[in-house]
Amino acid sequence: MLFLAITLGFLVENQREHYVERHRAHEFAESLIADLKKDTAQLNADVKQIDFVASRIDTFRTLAQTKNISDLRGGTWHYYARFTSWYFSFNSNNATIEQLKSSGSLRYFKNKEVVNAIAQYDRLCRTIKDLYNYEQPIINKTIDLRNQIFNAIYFSPVWDFDTPREKIDSFMKTEIKFLDNDKAKFIEFANNCQLTLADYRNRKEGYQKALKLGSDLIMLLKKEYHLE
Repeated sequence: MLFLAITLGFLVENQREHYVERHRAHEFAESLIADLKKDTAQLNADVKQIDFVASRIDTFRTLAQTKNISDLRGGTWHYYARFTSWYFSFNSNNATIEQLKSSGSLRYFKNKEVVNAIAQYDRLCRTIKDLYNYEQPIINKTIDLRNQIFNAIYFSPVWDFDTPREKIDSFMKTEIKFLDNDKAKFIEFANNCQLTLADYRNRKEGYQKALKLGSDLIMLLKKEYHLE
């Protein structure tokens, strides 16, 4: 009888621990999904902005290589140059992942596929965060060259991404003076913009991979823990 009582007690305690662990995993899954939804929304928005900015930088680069400075109004040059020093950064909403790692709570996730997916997503997000360290020298050089040619105060009317098309068209028709209108300086600036575009392509690729991993992880967590 004593052995039976001890065995039953052990089974009850084991079942209770299993329930607690499952409950904690469920809570962490919900929290992680909330973080991932914020990340994927931001990544989607950033990919669209990268495409928007990159197309205008590419236009500036092409114009600088194929046109005389006097062929276009100063407003046109200033509009496209406005985007050349734009840079992107992405910091994931990683509060839940950091808590899982620091507290040892990853043990609550019994599905190895879930654990591996979390680790893979976390590694990629940290890699993306580090991209700025590699991009910074080019960003600084671009800003330096831009400031030798353009007075940034004139960018104000078209600074916002949602500037109405009519306002942009009007701005591009205005005459705005340059700080330096040396063609060789424009070419140097355009060549540096080519490096910026290469960085954008690399960053966009990282964002798209993170979007795929993040979206897949959301689906995996929902399936594993029966979440909507």
